[in-house]
Amino acid sequence: PEAGQPPLHVTADELELGVAPAGTSITASRVTARGNVHISGDFGARDAARPIDASGAEFAWDAFANAGRLEGRPYARVVQGESVIQAPLIVFEGRSLIVIKGPKAVNFVHVEPPALWERGRNALLGRDPDHGGRRTVVTLATPAEIRYDAVSRLLTVLDRCEVRTTDFSLSADRILLKPDKLNDEEWEV
Repeated sequence: PEAGQPPLHVTADELELGVAPAGTSITASRVTARGNVHISGDFGARDAARPIDASGAEFAWDAFANAGRLEGRPYARVVQGESVIQAPLIVFEGRSLIVIKGPKAVNFVHVEPPALWERGRNALLGRDPDHGGRRTVVTLATPAEIRYDAVSRLLTVLDRCEVRTTDFSLSADRILLKPDKLNDEEWEV
């Protein structure tokens, strides 16, 4: 794993591990997983990593390039909380950047915490503190690739994009979006 990052857990029908010499020992340089691939672990900036659950048909990771790819037939799937990404190819660049390629279904979910008095009431009633918060689902559709940077929480789409929520629909040639800042209107079109 990257320095300071917990390992990703990979299971599959077939696993292949490439190793390289590192002084007097060896280190894993490449991981290839095929058939019923399942990946779990933390993704994102070290201080704000969030758990992901991913599945697909094939996964390859190059430790020296710090990059990998998850392929699905027909789709690979990445779930982070309530947010879901489905595409034939999902490319990981480190633990903070995802590039979504091919036909895709992308739904990001943001839950705004409720007012302080509601959180207090939820605590007294033994509920989840975010119970009753405003939930926004953002759906993206585009033939182009989508880049998601987990460090800056920035989504970038550079060609014919459509963004839909329950409140509005937006079409543009270029969109930069921060999904966790929807209610602060952090849009650049």
